[in-house]
Amino acid sequence: PCLAAYLTTPPGTDLDTRQVRSWLRDRLPHYMVPAAFTVLERLPFTPNGKLDVRALPAPRFAVGEPGRAPRTDRERLLCGLFAEVLNTGRPVTLDDDFFDLGGHSLLAARLTHRANHTLDTRLTVRDVFQAPTVADLTTRIDVLRDGPDGGPAVRRARPALRRRTSAGALLPQS
Repeated sequence: PCLAAYLTTPPGTDLDTRQVRSWLRDRLPHYMVPAAFTVLERLPFTPNGKLDVRALPAPRFAVGEPGRAPRTDRERLLCGLFAEVLNTGRPVTLDDDFFDLGGHSLLAARLTHRANHTLDTRLTVRDVFQAPTVADLTTRIDVLRDGPDGGPAVRRARPALRRRTSAGALLPQS
């Protein structure tokens, strides 16, 4: 289940779905840009004049330029996790975008869970939204592990939780 767009054009008009995707990316949040664009001569309608959703063809996912192949073990693992979680049926490259391949927030949560377990890291769903390609996510993992300056990563500790009384006063820790 992903966001798909079905487009129609006047007869004899060529439509470049890459331009449409680019135009939408400039105007919409990343998660609202359809993962699949299918151009039709006309939309199918029922006898009552409503869109016949069952008659629509399967969405066509963008097959862009061939991306870069993974070079490191971490990149290979992440490419494999992308392919597995998204069920692409083809190898994923470093430049493939998670959301262009049909990803959404629930699959991003599944990806981060598997990546955290496999790679012993602390990715969040937000990390996938901010770094949606394997290359970007690998860089994000490196920063999480090593810190932005190459030194050890510094994580802020969460504040300790304290029980409050109904009046709002803090109770002593036992």
